[in-house]
Amino acid sequence: MKSEGTYLTALLSVSMSFLLLVLPACWDSKKEDTALKNNLVIINVLDKQLYDDCHIKGSINVSMADLAQYARALPKDVEIVVYCSNYMCSASGYACKQLKDMDFKHVWAYEGGTAQWYQKGLPVEGPSNSSYLSKVIEEPAHDNQERMSIITADELLHKIANAGVAQVTGKVAA
Repeated sequence: MKSEGTYLTALLSVSMSFLLLVLPACWDSKKEDTALKNNLVIINVLDKQLYDDCHIKGSINVSMADLAQYARALPKDVEIVVYCSNYMCSASGYACKQLKDMDFKHVWAYEGGTAQWYQKGLPVEGPSNSSYLSKVIEEPAHDNQERMSIITADELLHKIANAGVAQVTGKVAA
């Protein structure tokens, strides 16, 4: 009996050690801390490789597959801006709709994406080697219903400056 109890204690100790090493990798508390501190979350929904190459300074990377799970940890009144690569990518609009369906009230899609932000000379992080970054794509026309959930580069720049998410420099239209 004594050896069985010792075995169970050792197994429990090893299991707890394993969990303490592995579980922190399952979430990124820095993402949540940034969101809650600034009340503004800027989410890049592109693949990690594209995010690592170039992303808006102060933004975080959350894959489309993980978006709902990540959002569940956020307060419903937080301001969220989602973006992807450019106007040809529909992921930001889809992510915006998904978050609105989860009852988030302050959600916008920045459809110009990483490419437009980069082309405007606004603050980015990463080596910026992807070819799509230099391809200029005109903004498509939107109906009024769609327009309500879309944010422009200048509007996003204002939000970032007001929230203190990142040091921003760049000309903002009046």
